[in-house]
Amino acid sequence: MLFCSGSQLEEEALNVYQAAQFIFRHYQPSLPASPITYSGHTEASGDGLTRVLRVLFITRSPKVAVRQILNMEELLERCQAWKYTDPASSVHFAAECGMWQPGADLPSNIAAFRSADVVIGRHGAAMANAFFMPEGGALIELFSPGWAWPVHRDWLDQDEQSTLQWWCMSVEDPALLSPGQYELEANPLMYRVQPVEKKSRDANMHVPWAGLVHVLEQYAAVQAAGGWPAYHQRRARGETVSYGYSEKGEIRQEASRWNGW
Repeated sequence: MLFCSGSQLEEEALNVYQAAQFIFRHYQPSLPASPITYSGHTEASGDGLTRVLRVLFITRSPKVAVRQILNMEELLERCQAWKYTDPASSVHFAAECGMWQPGADLPSNIAAFRSADVVIGRHGAAMANAFFMPEGGALIELFSPGWAWPVHRDWLDQDEQSTLQWWCMSVEDPALLSPGQYELEANPLMYRVQPVEKKSRDANMHVPWAGLVHVLEQYAAVQAAGGWPAYHQRRARGETVSYGYSEKGEIRQEASRWNGW
């Protein structure tokens, strides 16, 4: 359920983050335990400086095979082995990683997203569940080439109480995409009535770890520098929080593509 301004423009949805946090507080006394099993680094370093981030990958229902992450097992394995030292603060980071497919059970969705420090998934409505995350959390949204609609970022921008960080990575290499079920079936509703760019939006994707880990390291650096205030200051300075992974495997900033970010 979304709480909107009444406008027909989906971008004009006010206080969605506050609404999600209100719903969390309503359910909090009866929330189940987190359904996520996290695997990875659980030990802290001897100097006590290691911060272990809980990273939750979001999957989509396979009933309609669109926008799937095709190399999920590889990403989980690499995430569980991830270690990073922020050069500015010497804070060490490691990760515990899990996977979740949101469904119709709202309390379970809330419990799953509340357990995570970082949520990673393909662009789509299910990513709005990240608004249930605790303060300091991050939503890393994955886009495909030719499709750019940062509506979740816009909703967070319109809520003055929001403390959820929005980051994104756009995979710019068409070779990493595979046709989704809608495209294979030449779905008339999706691709004859709707813009052809939605073929790219709905394609299945191999997500390159090299690109994703770069965004994860950027988030870690912000956390080491103070979390939300540091993220907010970064944005105020005009520093981007969205990145493209080019055909040559290069990471590039996407400031012009994302309305000045």
